[in-house]
Amino acid sequence: MTRKVTAGQPFRPSARDWNEFVDTARALESGELNQSFEGDLPEHSQTKILVKNESGVLQPRFSILALGEPWKTPDEDLPQFKRQIVFRGVVPQKYECHEPKHPYVILLEPLQPDGIGEAVLAGIAITQVNVIREIDPFAEVVEGNTTSL
Repeated sequence: MTRKVTAGQPFRPSARDWNEFVDTARALESGELNQSFEGDLPEHSQTKILVKNESGVLQPRFSILALGEPWKTPDEDLPQFKRQIVFRGVVPQKYECHEPKHPYVILLEPLQPDGIGEAVLAGIAITQVNVIREIDPFAEVVEGNTTSL
């Protein structure tokens, strides 16, 4: 795990850490940090769930969807509900963007309309962030926007 160093402290990054840093910097400079990113994050850094894309359009990898109700309820399909809950993923709307604890997910794979795939609910995830003010403490979901926070 990489960690910050303080002024005057010897700086001896591992080759792996340094190479990851250089690759990230190059990708950032060239504008390649987008849906074509092929890196994987450690499994323990994410809480993944299955999401059904109900936005009506293809959502590329790293898109943002607001989390809706489970796709199938226990009354509709109890075996499926017990086996694996699949949540509805929709385009963020105004009421979701202003509700501080409304959940959203970041897709880990492209999803066709009505397709089901993995998404990150909590933890570390890659996505695009539109920085408006560098002093803002966090990113927010934007109404109608599935491409960036």
